Amino acid sequence: MRTNDNFLASLIDHECRDSTARIWPSLVYSEGEGSMVKDVEGNFYIDLSAGFAALPIGHNHKEVQQELISYVESNGVMHGLGDVYASRAKVEFMETLKGFLPTGFEKVALSLTGGQAVEMAVKTAILYTQKPGVIALNQGYHGLDLGAMSLTGLKKFREPFKGFSSHPLIT
Repeated sequence: MRTNDNFLASLIDHECRDSTARIWPSLVYSEGEGSMVKDVEGNFYIDLSAGFAALPIGHNHKEVQQELISYVESNGVMHGLGDVYASRAKVEFMETLKGFLPTGFEKVALSLTGGQAVEMAVKTAILYTQKPGVIALNQGYHGLDLGAMSLTGLKKFREPFKGFSSHPLIT
């Protein structure tokens, strides 16, 4: 049986270094249901981060699975060109999301990663305030996108890119 460490060592050999954190002792998920995840060694854990908030209803929710299966079977558009050509599913999804927003919130924004969400929040703040800069937590982790990464105080993330950003934390 391959261990968590074996899988992470293989990942390090195959993946560019700015994609997955190198955390030891390692944990490599193999399955998930609800709030529970299982690693490749068969150990179970409670996912207290909900996939960094990307899984607010848990892993492999049965209703979500059924909706995805129905959508794929309907030949729905499954591409990511929403910033060039919108799809019906994207528009309908955003209409649905807007229905959950509190009064005063008028727009919806979608992102693929937490780093993109952080960058979108920073851009929104700058557009709204017309002022440069944001407040960031010194030991916070804000994602691996270049702009979001420049907000973190964690040197191991920003040092390899020192000088490639105009953000004061990286220079």
